Amino acid sequence: MASSSLKRESDPKKRIVITGMGIVSVFGNDIHTYYNKLLDGVSGITPIDRFDTSDFSVKIAGQIRDFSSEGYINAKDDRRLDDCWRYCLVAGKKALDDATLGKQLLADTAMDKTRMGVLVGTCMGNYEALTSGVETLNEKGNKKMSPFFIPYSISNMGPALLAMDTGFMGHYYRNWIRHCIYYTGFCKSLLSYIYCLLS
Repeated sequence: MASSSLKRESDPKKRIVITGMGIVSVFGNDIHTYYNKLLDGVSGITPIDRFDTSDFSVKIAGQIRDFSSEGYINAKDDRRLDDCWRYCLVAGKKALDDATLGKQLLADTAMDKTRMGVLVGTCMGNYEALTSGVETLNEKGNKKMSPFFIPYSISNMGPALLAMDTGFMGHYYRNWIRHCIYYTGFCKSLLSYIYCLLS
């Protein structure tokens, strides 16, 4: 009679592992809450309460609630960064924690961080920084604009911030075509693996 336990694949060329997952979403800010709400068919769409919607015909949106960056982002960056990048940093670090690659292990000098990279899936950059920068330019002139206007507006700033914060020095990417994120992540992981084999 065959054993019901799964046999662990020993050939490293055939193994793909999801080591950790992290999320910040309208369904919750941890994987279990998110997954359970999906299974229960809960809607993440609620009336907008972050700003006055009286001049808009649309009154509903998917808003992230009960978000906390405590323990994930230092106080200076927490004040300076817009929500878009705060969400990215917290979700990325939660994935590292889930993979048991937290702060203490990442501080280990024996780890080769040149072989550790970041891939973030996003549809766009930070529109809050973009719109406020354009408003400042129009109303007060270019000398009053923040030096972070361009860096914090572009979509690849999320993986860049995460890579700098964790010290990862390998490849970092952002993929803005959301339907291709998983496929691209797999292909780039494969290419990085082949590169490591050849180097």
